[in-house]
This record gives sequence, C-alpha cells and structure tokens, in this order.
Amino acid sequence: MKSQEVENKKQTESNGDRYTSDLESAFQKALATDPANPIIYCRQGEVLKEQGRLNESIGCYQQALALQPDLAEIHYDLGNTYHCQKTYANAIRCYQKALELKPDFLEAYYNLANTYMDQGDLEAAISHYQHVLVLHPGYADAHFNLGIAHFEQGKFDDAVAAYQKALEFKPDMAKAYYNMGLVFHMQKKRKEAVSCYQKAIQLKSAFPEAYNNMGNTFQDQKKHQEAIACFQKALDIKPDYADAYYNLGKSLYDQSRYPDAIACYQKALRINPNYHKACNNMAKTYQDMREIQKAIFWFQKALQIKPNYAEARFNLATVYLLTENFKAGWKGYEWRFKRSQWKRTYPHRHSKPRWSGENFAGRRLFVHSEQGIGDILQFVRYLPWVKARGGTVIFETKKPLMGLFKDLSGIDELVMFSTDGNPAAEFDLYVPLASLPGIFETTLENIPTEVPYLFADREKSALWKERLTAKGLKVGLVWAGTDTDPQAGMPFGMA
Repeated sequence: MKSQEVENKKQTESNGDRYTSDLESAFQKALATDPANPIIYCRQGEVLKEQGRLNESIGCYQQALALQPDLAEIHYDLGNTYHCQKTYANAIRCYQKALELKPDFLEAYYNLANTYMDQGDLEAAISHYQHVLVLHPGYADAHFNLGIAHFEQGKFDDAVAAYQKALEFKPDMAKAYYNMGLVFHMQKKRKEAVSCYQKAIQLKSAFPEAYNNMGNTFQDQKKHQEAIACFQKALDIKPDYADAYYNLGKSLYDQSRYPDAIACYQKALRINPNYHKACNNMAKTYQDMREIQKAIFWFQKALQIKPNYAEARFNLATVYLLTENFKAGWKGYEWRFKRSQWKRTYPHRHSKPRWSGENFAGRRLFVHSEQGIGDILQFVRYLPWVKARGGTVIFETKKPLMGLFKDLSGIDELVMFSTDGNPAAEFDLYVPLASLPGIFETTLENIPTEVPYLFADREKSALWKERLTAKGLKVGLVWAGTDTDPQAGMPFGMA
C-alpha cells in the first residue's frame, strides 16, 4: 500500500472514530436530559447494531423495554439484533412477544419466519410465511422465501409455484428466476433451467452465479462449448470465483483437455485452499494422465481436508488396486456405497446383516449383482468360493445375464434383479458381489483361476453359427456399457 493510501486510510479511521465518539456523546447528553425516554435507548441500540456492537445494542434495547415493556417495536428491534447475533431462540421469543402485543405486525411475522428458516425449522418457517401472505398477499419477498423453504424440503413444484408468485408481484426479481432455474436443473428440465438463468441475466447482467449454473446445465447436456463460455463469463465478472474455475475444469476434463483442467483446479485451490472437490478432480485427472503418484498425492490431500469424503476414498482405492496395493484397495473400495451417486452401483439398501466371510451353514446368503455387466462377469468367479463356506447361495442378477448364469457353479437359486428393492427370495444375510474379492483377501497370486467358468448357450451358439457363415476369425465389438461409468465407452460413431 502506498504511503498516501495509508494516510487516507488513517484519516478515514480517524473520522469514523470521531463520528462514533460524537454520537455517543450526543446519546449521553440526551439521556442526561431525559433518562426515562425509551426512544433514545432504541436509537442508540440501532446505531450500535449498525456498528456491529451487538451486545451493547442488546443492552440498550433491554433498557428501553425496562422503561416501556408493552411496545411491540422494541421487542421487534431486539429480535433483529439477536438474529444478527445468530441467537435464534432469543430472536424467536422477541418476535413472538411483539406479535402478542401487535397481532398484525407484518414485519415481525416475516422475520420470525426467516429466523425459523435459519434455524432449520422449515415447517414453522412455511407456516409463518403463509401467515404473512394472508396479511399481505402481494409480499414478493415472502413468496420468494417460501419458495426457498419448499426447495429445501425437496418440494420442487411448490417451490416453482412460489417463485412464480413472487415474479407476479415483482417481475424484475432476478433472484427468483435464478432460483427457479436451480429447481428446474434439479428436475432435469434443462431447457427451462437455461431459460430462467437467461432471464435472470437479462435483469441483472453482472450475475456470475447465474452464468455458472447455466454452464452446469449446458455441461449436463454435453454442450461443452456453451458451458465453457458460461464459466468464462462468470470469471470475467468475478475473477476470484472458485466454483467457476472448478466447473470449467470439469468441462475441460470431459473434453480430455487434461492440462487445461488441472490449471483450472489449481486456480480454484489458490482461491480456496480447502476445496476438497478440486483436489479430488485434480487427482482423477492425473490418474487418467497415468501420473499415479500425483494422483495419490491429491486424493490424500482431499482426504486431509475432508476425511470422510467418499468420492476421494473410493477413487484412491481404485488407484491402490491399480498399483497392486490390494489390502488398502479392497478396504477403500467399500466406500462406493457412500458416494453421492451410490445408486449407480446398486440402487437398494438391505436391512439384513451383511456377510463378512464367516461360515453360514444352515442359512441363506443373498449375493446381489452391482455396477455394470462387465463387473458382474468378472466377479461371479468368486461364487464357488462363497458356496464352499456354507448354506444356500441366492444370486440376483440382471435380466440379460439370467441365461448365461443358469448353470453357473456356486449358485443354488438364481433370481432376477428386483426394481423395487424386494428380492424374489427370502434370505438371512447379504453381500454385494464386488465385495467378495476383499472378503477373500484377493491378490495377484490368489485370483480364482478356474477357467472357463462361463459357457455360451448351446442353442444360441448354433443359431449364430448359421447366421455368421463367412470363414475366418469373427470379432464382436462392444463400444459402450451401462451408465454406471459414463466414461467406460465411446459414441457409436467413434467405435
């Protein structure tokens, strides 16, 4: 800072101190003249609140209430100060007292609703916003906040209705269009989401959050260039926007522009060194670049910031498996069921005890398929080992594989995957299929080697032999699998 700037800063601070001193002196003189005047204490409390001196402000309002306890506005102002202090229980008591004294006190109802919202009591917040709207149906901000409460509850249609009502009374409310865009994004109504973000930007051109989330919506639509343009626009407006750098990095990663993606994650981390998601994505990028040690470093960095971060735990496990650190790898692989998109692995939860490898003679063990078809084909080789430890083995798999597995060794009962989470068989224990390598402490030396363990259906083999009559080697090509891993495939045109 230049010397002249320092002098100017000192002069500003000096002027502010003098102003504060003059105000305090004025209040003291007023109270000396009229010590029983609650309004003076209220004015002093208001000034102290604006200065951030909340405890002193509260003291002034309490002095005012000691002089005039039946004035609703003083209870309201005291409640506002408690709210600023985030002592929400005290704020609620003050607003309730204000309403007891003045039942039609609209602002007290509104701030009481806001306080319940900040406290996380959504039902109470909604009830009070609705009461506000009975008193004042055109209160746009109350409609808007009601929309937020519905959104937090996951009631997306109700949230949209509330935002639309807010816009009916305040058509230039950019934040209502923005929030409506967030709802449509959650509902996967991407066209509507983009439209809302665009309207928000029309009303408020310098709206980096709208550009950022519009970019996310384009990204979901695989419109990479549009997404990148949005993230860059967000950064033009707000150069220190860590989330925009992070999202830009994701877009560049999806285009296999790995060095550019890493540069974006690095910028996000310079702005926010505790950005665990950026660490995780940087590691994933290094992993795809085959720079494994750097990948391990950044996964571990993410976990230093957030030890229970399931995405990084799982991703680090996959790297450990690649580098033959099997003990750590199989252990970490169990984090797949705690990831944000765990339903891609297997969409149901079971309440029965989970099998951990013990003898289960006399009991029924339910082994469920998970992930993609390739994973299932790999791990069914463990079922004979499971069978060797006890009772009845029930194997649940996907419909296309039922014929292939009908004579597979180690299966007593073969059932088709249940879409409702209620398997078509009774069982005492369960285990996910891909947990079996960890249970059997698999390494390169003890992978089940009884091959072949899968056999083509004889009738189908004969049928295809008739269809494919050309001589020579016949090769089948698989270019994509299920959506459990969107990157495990390629567009048909590239196959």
